[in-house]
Amino acid sequence: MTAPPSGRELLSAGPLSVLLDDGGLRYVRLGEREILRRVYVAVRDDHWVTIPMTVVHSKVVPAPDSFLVELEAEHRQGPVHFRWKGTIRGEPSGTVRFEMDGEAVSTFLRNRIGICVLHPIETCAGLPCRVRHADGPVEDGAFPRLISPHQPFRGVRALSYEIEPGMVAEVQFQGEVFETEDQRNWSDHSFKTYSTPIDLPKPVEVKAGTRVQQAITLRLVPEALARGAPGVSHATEIDVTVGDTPVSLPALGTTLAPRREPLTPRERSRLSALRLAHLRVELCPSREDFLPALAHAAACAEALRCALEIAVWVTPRSRPELEQLAEACKAIPVPVATVLVLSLDRNQSTPRLAVAEARELFPGLPIAGGASVYFTELNRGREPAAVADLLMFPSCPTVHMMDDTTITENTAPIPWIAETARSFGGDRPLGFSPVGLRPPPCPPPVLGGEDLSNYPRYVDVRQTSLLAAGWTACHLARTAQAGFARATYHSTTGWRGLMYGEAGPPLPPDFPAPPGSVYPLYHLFADVAEMAGAQALPLQSSAPLLVDGLALRRGSWTRLLLANLTEEVQVVRLPGAFAGGRLRRMDEGNVALAMREPESYRDAPPADPIAEKLYLHPRELARIDAGD
Repeated sequence: MTAPPSGRELLSAGPLSVLLDDGGLRYVRLGEREILRRVYVAVRDDHWVTIPMTVVHSKVVPAPDSFLVELEAEHRQGPVHFRWKGTIRGEPSGTVRFEMDGEAVSTFLRNRIGICVLHPIETCAGLPCRVRHADGPVEDGAFPRLISPHQPFRGVRALSYEIEPGMVAEVQFQGEVFETEDQRNWSDHSFKTYSTPIDLPKPVEVKAGTRVQQAITLRLVPEALARGAPGVSHATEIDVTVGDTPVSLPALGTTLAPRREPLTPRERSRLSALRLAHLRVELCPSREDFLPALAHAAACAEALRCALEIAVWVTPRSRPELEQLAEACKAIPVPVATVLVLSLDRNQSTPRLAVAEARELFPGLPIAGGASVYFTELNRGREPAAVADLLMFPSCPTVHMMDDTTITENTAPIPWIAETARSFGGDRPLGFSPVGLRPPPCPPPVLGGEDLSNYPRYVDVRQTSLLAAGWTACHLARTAQAGFARATYHSTTGWRGLMYGEAGPPLPPDFPAPPGSVYPLYHLFADVAEMAGAQALPLQSSAPLLVDGLALRRGSWTRLLLANLTEEVQVVRLPGAFAGGRLRRMDEGNVALAMREPESYRDAPPADPIAEKLYLHPRELARIDAGD
């Protein structure tokens, strides 16, 4: 573990290390063993929007083996205004207590208010635990190894699990009825214990003046053994190693942005350079824009010389809608790689009957089933796995929390998602489609009818950031290692795109990129495209939440794409094979040029050969080439 970034504070509670971060706790550890991933207060409105939190006052009193934190925070957005005071204590015995005393300042509708506790997957998945229920009984169970479609534990008053041989961590909950869900369903790398059981009626009106008081206590049993635990290492350098077992990259594509304007010559040139295998188009036969959207998509795919991935959104009357699609596809000039059948009901996986109808109407084409917004819906409604040729579903890192650190954490569940999908889907190929920073819109925007005046929930202004490029590199690496056959990342242009684009209505004036520019994401896929036919190699980082990336090999040429996922300089020790390699940086010093003049940036010669030790600038995406 390296030193915490600025703005955070590393505290001690006896043998435990605790990272204080933005009014909550992260990475509660005993030595190197993570006990809790996070403890925080969440306010979710009647649409499950997480209301942003602002810490208005904080006082930290640290000591060598204890600490006291007193803070005040508020959640305010739209009609929601909730304020709370918190006290967090860490004791020399290894006990940590988090208390929250809150009050609604306004009257609003909520789905949830209270403390959430995240339990780390590596520590817990598949391992025994003990649940003390709110009504008294004690149950011996286990955290699920495969992703549980529904809550594994309900009515939780205390949850205990072994963290070292003979040592148990017990988390006690007060003030509400708590239960536990498997957040890997939504691409989060944790189990979450939270208040307000999901089966209770919602939303609920919270009147101004309503008080909410909750507390959680973490303690170690036995304390005597805990006091003898090894300390946390504070390594200042990160080791990166590359394995020798290659795997295939998934077939890569992107989603066609829902604008009416055709691709400009320069857009065609830039997107063609990415050598995409497919272009995803969203089609709703029940809407008036269906035929224009298909014709526009076919023209764009023809210009990019790639196949179409058709995501067709159907109503319960799917047969005539699919017949209409099949007839229209006879006239398009490009091949169709696959037809993904989706329900316009976002809470439903692909209807089994619709898959059978599509197979009859599209003989010889792979027919995919899956989910439109989250893996959750496929995990809960597994009928498509019995009839589809492949299973496809979206992936995004910001369903529950949207901070930068959560984004970096949330590529790690990909192997678990793949293992779970194969447990009920057998050897059917898997595809991530689409992949983005936010959950995709459902239903998709109407062709040319997207409101660009205000940011919708499915848009993240970090789309143009170095962080988005680094996260995507790590996502692609894990997707390849998990054996996914297909992956559709981001969009062609616009606020979910690989570039701003040159045609169509402008984005909001405060969007952080100029018209005509590409985003750092673009250069990641250009780097992959330059190695057409390459395979991915396993990459191991000693601190993957800080530095991680993607390794590619084609013949004797190896390319390493390393992402600094933090706002601090990170020192990386490279494998010996890369010493003397050719380095190209993309960081805050040159990213504006890379976005504004991508051809000039890519044509520039690489920097001088590098040594075995590399200093990565904040958020940098570094490309290192070794061999010929």
